[in-house]
Amino acid sequence: MENREKNILDEPLVSIITPIYNCDKYIEETIRSVLCQTYQNWEMIMVDDISTDKTLEIAYSYAEKDPRIKVLKLPEKGGASIARNVAINKARGKYIAFLDGDDLWLPEKLKKQIGFMMKYGYAFSYTNYYVAKTKFVYAIDDETKLISKVCPDKVIYKDLLKKNYIGCLTVIFDAEKTGKINISKLDKRNDYALWLKILRKGFSGFLFGEPLAIYRSHIGLSNGNRIKLIKYHYQMFFKVLEYRKVTALFLTIRNLFYFFK
Repeated sequence: MENREKNILDEPLVSIITPIYNCDKYIEETIRSVLCQTYQNWEMIMVDDISTDKTLEIAYSYAEKDPRIKVLKLPEKGGASIARNVAINKARGKYIAFLDGDDLWLPEKLKKQIGFMMKYGYAFSYTNYYVAKTKFVYAIDDETKLISKVCPDKVIYKDLLKKNYIGCLTVIFDAEKTGKINISKLDKRNDYALWLKILRKGFSGFLFGEPLAIYRSHIGLSNGNRIKLIKYHYQMFFKVLEYRKVTALFLTIRNLFYFFK
């Protein structure tokens, strides 16, 4: 027992950022995937965006059993970006990781990725991951079809401007090196904006090639969603990254070309 506690203390603290909203069908599996991590020195900060189902009740039940799990509730509905910012500002860890309330990590995720970052001194890393098509399935099991999502080995700012190659549920960054950077208020693509803010400071992103997470894909893009996607990209380039209107429009068109390519 003493050796186990010593090993945990030797591991840098990882703060897991988890916005939650009406995900009571999935949240238990998400939490359990964190509890099953072979890396033990973590805190999971779940911020609820005024759920109307049993999400908050389930989250509190796990927090009562494990002090590493912390549950907060927004005073009013603010969206995933606000929920993530609250969690980031509360985070105490050297490393900050992201896991939404319906996604999953494989058991070795933190152990392998943190070890990779510590070995090479990387400030920002991501991994390959699986996509689970689960529109009508509430659990990921042996019969759930998993599609492997392969990411580039390294990205710098100008690469990421073209396309977001990085899955949010795979990212870990070293907050002692990058600083705590808040996510911009965007309904969509706010995680993408955060990666760009970090890499714009001169950092590079590095891939740990093994797939270590499972992303639940619930629905495809309708025509209406495609139009909204254009708006979100333009807002990110113009309002968040502060490019001129013409440049923001060019970057939006180029980004969407790579997105749908």
